[in-house]
Amino acid sequence: MHGDLDKFQARLRRRSLRLLQESMGELRAELFSPRIGEWGAASNLAALSIAGSAVDRLQARQAAALGSALPAVAKVSQGRQADLLHALDARYSGAVRPLRFDTLAWLEEQTASQIRLRQFPRSFARYGAAATAEIEEALAKLALTGEPWTKARPQVWRAVKGTVGEKQWMVDRILRTETAAIYNGTALAAMIEEDTPDEPMMKRLVSTFDSVTGRDSVAVHGQIRKVREPFQDPRGRLYQAPPNRPHDREIVIPHRASWGERPVALDEPRGEVAEETASPEPLPAPPTPPAIAKRRPDRAVSLASAAVLLLAGQVAERQRVRGPEEAPSLPRDKGLSLELERARVQLAGARLAVDARAGEGVRSDRLQAGSELAAGGLAVRVVSVKPTPAGLRIVLGIGDARVTFEADPRVVLPLRRVAPTLRASRATEDLALALLIAALRPKSQAPAAVAMR
Repeated sequence: MHGDLDKFQARLRRRSLRLLQESMGELRAELFSPRIGEWGAASNLAALSIAGSAVDRLQARQAAALGSALPAVAKVSQGRQADLLHALDARYSGAVRPLRFDTLAWLEEQTASQIRLRQFPRSFARYGAAATAEIEEALAKLALTGEPWTKARPQVWRAVKGTVGEKQWMVDRILRTETAAIYNGTALAAMIEEDTPDEPMMKRLVSTFDSVTGRDSVAVHGQIRKVREPFQDPRGRLYQAPPNRPHDREIVIPHRASWGERPVALDEPRGEVAEETASPEPLPAPPTPPAIAKRRPDRAVSLASAAVLLLAGQVAERQRVRGPEEAPSLPRDKGLSLELERARVQLAGARLAVDARAGEGVRSDRLQAGSELAAGGLAVRVVSVKPTPAGLRIVLGIGDARVTFEADPRVVLPLRRVAPTLRASRATEDLALALLIAALRPKSQAPAAVAMR
């Protein structure tokens, strides 16, 4: 994630410098083309007007370039959050769960809202105003009164070029701050989307450690909070996600409560809200989207999750390396490992049944042979999809087993276009197949038939 931010910031800075060079080329041509008389108040005003217009165009181009790049930043952030949650769910819960935010529609809506509320157009306007003010001061210091314009313009050009170049640090700071804000803002929005009463979500701060890391970044590293509660820096300032100041390079990552660690409780809110760079300016909020109905916790999923966590803990305890003063390690129990694998398949089946009842997933006519999908976390291959007079004949595979059925093309099957992580073994293949058939049968027009191995 730190690498993502470094890559985007470097790419934006290269683009920003190209825009600067192009704008300075245009400005030089404009300064050298007019026929102005001797240097005086009128020529000073003309030069300032030309330079000010060039700076205005430059800051508008810089803002447009940043705005066009931010959706890509949000998309990468969304993908990182999905990959991270998939990996951590598989590691700590035993199976990948469907993610509420892992859709293109969510990303587009979230990105549009964030960009509308960001302050970077005003930040660039402040940069332009500061550069123009310094140009005016630089021109006022030039001792050119009475000099012909042909002799004065090289000095005017050097003064303007130097002033704009020295202000590039302001552009770099805006690019770094706003890129990090969209990246972390998307991550935070994804965590809030995943926050449910039965599975609370938390957030953790992670700092970069190198030669320019600030002391306040060291102090807040590893802070963990409930996803809707603010972080707090050493000065008492509160902020929901980094950055909380210019040049802040922290990131925020997700942490589910079921993974075992609890947040450090904050006292009653105190201290100041962080600087404007940490949050959008108070512009009008976008229209509130329609409320999305939250699923009620499913009892079968909750019980299966509890069984997986319990068995995973027992298996981990047997595999743990003991210290010299502890009792010797327990012998490995193959039966316990098999029981854990069956519990994971049961959990995947319970989630698959929930998706089937909700009618969520992939439409039959959008299945493609050869693609690999996830059914409640189970790895399912699409072997073939062929049209028939009744609709579509679909063959799905789990391991070496096959399930064949016919379905209307408009039917939504409880399959997900996400990377599955749980591959059933021979010992649990039949169980996984039975659970898949049970979820598909209400959706198909004909009873599902299991092909022989």
